[in-house]
Amino acid sequence: MEVEEIQEGREPVQAARPAVVEARAAQTEPVRLPEQRVEAVAGALRAPLPGKVLSVKCKVGDSVNAGDTVLVLESMKMENVIMAPKSGRIKEVPVSEGTTVALGDILVVIE
Repeated sequence: MEVEEIQEGREPVQAARPAVVEARAAQTEPVRLPEQRVEAVAGALRAPLPGKVLSVKCKVGDSVNAGDTVLVLESMKMENVIMAPKSGRIKEVPVSEGTTVALGDILVVIE
């Protein structure tokens, strides 16, 4: 809607027209991890979300049971407890406290 007020002796002023915004359809394709993060590593426990490692609760050689806490990951100011998905022995822990991880990064390898 445009309102134009005309006063004697003045030129009419044109109101600025609102910009047209083109709506895009929501992305329906699944998000794919970059190739360097999707290599197959047997027993790899990957980061379910990006964040910062607050504490590592295991070390190489430790035995873990399914459901044991292996580390705590902070994401969006919330602490997320990351649990072992299966029982086994810790083969590798490529992260340490303070490490920033991206979605899909390897946190722990369980054999």
